[in-house]
Amino acid sequence: MNDSKCSFALFQYLAKLSKVDPGFTYDIARNAKGKMTGFAWMTSVMRSHFERYHSVIFLDAMKRKTNIHLWPYILVVIVNDLGESHPVCESVMMAEVNQSYTFLIQAALNMCPKVSPTQIKVVFGDDFFLTEINPDVWITCSIFFTIINI
Repeated sequence: MNDSKCSFALFQYLAKLSKVDPGFTYDIARNAKGKMTGFAWMTSVMRSHFERYHSVIFLDAMKRKTNIHLWPYILVVIVNDLGESHPVCESVMMAEVNQSYTFLIQAALNMCPKVSPTQIKVVFGDDFFLTEINPDVWITCSIFFTIINI
């Protein structure tokens, strides 16, 4: 992901998607050394869902073949008033670590400024998320909520 050819192609593709859908936004995750560690995206439809249904969110990393290749697909999901689940922010990261979850929530909030961190009341996550989470990480994000293990 950090070689110039791959990064350039990725940025070109994301910019092209932004032109096709003006509501398409994305964010790039970087480590302390400035190396890219993943990226997240949100479409206008995702943003609309997040603006309406954000008090309870679900964080999930797909535990499929992509994770064994160190490319976990991690997303934020909401459930609407009809009981339908919808992704509101998606990402591909280099590892399933606390920083990936932190980046994803920060990116979702940055791409959807109508949602305040204080409006998120409950976050559901898996065992990894619950047992490994560092409360200081969330305080620095200005996100205050209850984490429930599912």
